[in-house]
Amino acid sequence: MIRRKGYSEEYLFLLVSFEIGNQLIYLYIPKPTHMPEQSNNPFNFWQELKRRKVIRVITVYGAAAFVILELVDIVSPSLGLPTWTLNFIIVLLCVGLILSIILSWVYDITPEGVQKTKPVSKETEPKKEKPARTMGWQIATYASIVVIIGLLMINIFGGKKKAESLAALEKSIAVLPFENMSSDEEYNYIGGAFTDEIIMELQKIKAFDRVSSRTSTMQYEMERPTIPEIADKLKVNYIIEGSIQRYEEDVKIRVQVIRAKDEDHIWADEYTGKWKDIFSIQDEIAYNVANKLSVVLSTEELMSIGKRPTENLAAYSLLLKARSTDGMERLNLLDEALSLDPNFAAAYAEKGGWWLWYAGGWRGSVSSSEVISNALPLLTRALEIDPNNAEAHYGLAGLQIWYFWNFEASEKEYKIAIRLNPSNAEVIHDYTDLLDATGRFEEALEWSDKGVEADPITIWEKGLRQYFTNQHEAALETFKLPISPNEPDPNRYIEEARVLLYLGHYEGVIDIIDRYLGRYPEDTSPRQMGTLAIAYYKLGKKELANELLEEIKNKSHKFPAGSPAFYAAMIYAQMGEVNLAFDWLEKAYEDREVEMYWLKVEPPFEPIRSDPRFQDLLNRMNFPD
Repeated sequence: MIRRKGYSEEYLFLLVSFEIGNQLIYLYIPKPTHMPEQSNNPFNFWQELKRRKVIRVITVYGAAAFVILELVDIVSPSLGLPTWTLNFIIVLLCVGLILSIILSWVYDITPEGVQKTKPVSKETEPKKEKPARTMGWQIATYASIVVIIGLLMINIFGGKKKAESLAALEKSIAVLPFENMSSDEEYNYIGGAFTDEIIMELQKIKAFDRVSSRTSTMQYEMERPTIPEIADKLKVNYIIEGSIQRYEEDVKIRVQVIRAKDEDHIWADEYTGKWKDIFSIQDEIAYNVANKLSVVLSTEELMSIGKRPTENLAAYSLLLKARSTDGMERLNLLDEALSLDPNFAAAYAEKGGWWLWYAGGWRGSVSSSEVISNALPLLTRALEIDPNNAEAHYGLAGLQIWYFWNFEASEKEYKIAIRLNPSNAEVIHDYTDLLDATGRFEEALEWSDKGVEADPITIWEKGLRQYFTNQHEAALETFKLPISPNEPDPNRYIEEARVLLYLGHYEGVIDIIDRYLGRYPEDTSPRQMGTLAIAYYKLGKKELANELLEEIKNKSHKFPAGSPAFYAAMIYAQMGEVNLAFDWLEKAYEDREVEMYWLKVEPPFEPIRSDPRFQDLLNRMNFPD
């Protein structure tokens, strides 16, 4: 802000003050010896301004200032300059303009050097300028006007063209892992955690066609190819990258949006503040990304983005840290967060998910009744506090299909979760499991395509859907597609072995599972052991098959969440032991084993499908017709 205090009659100086931030700075300029003669005729004053070259100086200075501002605006994102840089340059240019006007009034450049401008004498006619000097000033003036007009045209039409280009592009985004610049080991988790938060904020914006999931982008945490290569792999048009640094209660975040095709830096900013401002920073980043990509946010989206998950920053920090850990440490951190904020919906949803997917699931070790008794109240409580918590709806969808076999309720929860977070490929693919398990194969394939659109790295998920729609060769080709440049999802091995088993490629099953166990020797879950046992049996290696069968049966007492009885029944069905198959299916039913929801469509149960006991079991499990 510029303030002109005016000339002092008593003191010969001009006092000018301006503000930078909250600092008031004063500038003292000597009072000119010759002030313009007072006149009521504005034309005389205008002629005096022209005579003293003030008009020319303003014109040339304006052109130069405009060029400087345009250059600063262009190079700031690529150089990562702080947000206040442009404002600071504007203040300097304003001060420079005032000085230039004053100096051009007082002084003149002559062939003899810089001299004070002489006042107009009443007795003598002012000397005419030399034609060469006059022509030089005219050329500079006209050139400056042309430069200003040209830059304005470029800025207006070029900016309009760029905005149209951005609006035309599909709004597909990948958020690369934020670099953690924190020196304190206590904050080692913060880079990945902040990346997750930004992804979740952007996924709330429905106008974004796709926001890649964390599983897709975290592969680039250690090794990062070029921006166009990453974008091509993830099938996105925009890349967001940045860094975060936390020191005690201070935080510094840098973020930029890049149009991947030409690596054009669309927007960049730096946020320096306190950790207590982290929610506002996250919101502002989401708003700015939407604005730069020409997206208009709805009222619902604005409310969703602006909603704080908790007012307790310590609890929030514990949640972020919990998401970067596993096992009991994760559970303990979530318990601590909830002790600080008993109304922390996100922590309840996260804890409910821990019981569902880590303690339970097909790799867990606890009973179904234990999972239900712990997960259900947590997920229900999360939705009581926040009915729009997508993670809680997702958890309830899994709980309903895995343990209650309530397919209708599960589908309802999946659809709510997808509506709240349409870019979450994991939710979409789990919903396709429900569609496949109930025999809606064509629908499952359509939704699988949507899941792959949301996250191209999950292309292997499509293989099973292709098998169920009789696209067997396409399914095999899908599993051959390259995926992550680093370690692939372990589930991919199991799904590929599963499809190979259905197609009778038993040698391939053994090869895949051997490779899987080479990477994950600690995983001896009933799913992969049951698949391997059937392959051995079909190849005549009955002794190896029986060894695996006995091992699976032993797990039914200490590893119930892995569905051992279900896979024991599957093996007996393939061996032709019908009664034993149903005995073990009854046990799986009583124990509410997770994999039972696949019973209706699992090909290995084909030998016993016509038995009335099989249909009775389907009826008791509430399978839709």
